[in-house]
Amino acid sequence: GQARLLWRPLVGVAGSKLRLMPALAWGLLTLLHAPGREAAIGVLMMAAPTAVASNAVAADLGGDPELASSCVLVTTVLSIATYPAWVLLLGAR
Repeated sequence: GQARLLWRPLVGVAGSKLRLMPALAWGLLTLLHAPGREAAIGVLMMAAPTAVASNAVAADLGGDPELASSCVLVTTVLSIATYPAWVLLLGAR
């Protein structure tokens, strides 16, 4: 069914949104010698779940609102674990 078709893009979105993007931000901000607090804020902003507004944007621009809604749900649920992990990693910095 439809849920079966969505799992692959959801895994990619969740992995990139919650792990890859914050890691890239951390690396870039480190290279730019951003002060600790500012770098941590930037990384945590990138580690936040997908915005609810993405559903409306997808609908307005002819995208896939169901996929957008699913991305919001999945990244929000997974961020319960990943966001505190980023906070701990950044605190160890």
